[in-house]
Amino acid sequence: MSEFKNYPSCFNEYTIIFNVYGEPINEQPVVIWYNEYEGMYYFVKARSATKSGIKIPPFETETLIPAILTSKKVLFYEDSLVDCSQIFRMNKYEFEILYGNNDPLDVELLPYPYVIKIIDKIEKNLEKKTSHQWM
Repeated sequence: MSEFKNYPSCFNEYTIIFNVYGEPINEQPVVIWYNEYEGMYYFVKARSATKSGIKIPPFETETLIPAILTSKKVLFYEDSLVDCSQIFRMNKYEFEILYGNNDPLDVELLPYPYVIKIIDKIEKNLEKKTSHQWM
């Protein structure tokens, strides 16, 4: 095990949240679905599409969501990049502690073409990962 680098994690009072690279997950969650039976949120993360006023080019696994095209109820106040390469899972209790118990950003609040873009990109990325695992 000594060949593995120790990764930092993001702590809060109740849980540890980090991605597969050991980096804190600070981005806005976008809920893909909520499993009421298990009490689990499944979500992807979104980040700002600009840094210091300069547009950031999206990665191949990201989808651009223009803020101007989203409804006023949606939490995208600026153009955002939704990362479709990973799906995160968290129980309802921890999710609400970390992100508040306000209504989380639900993919269903986005315009339909963007929902389809996100779902298609998630499926495409899952297919890539599945095909690489067996090689």
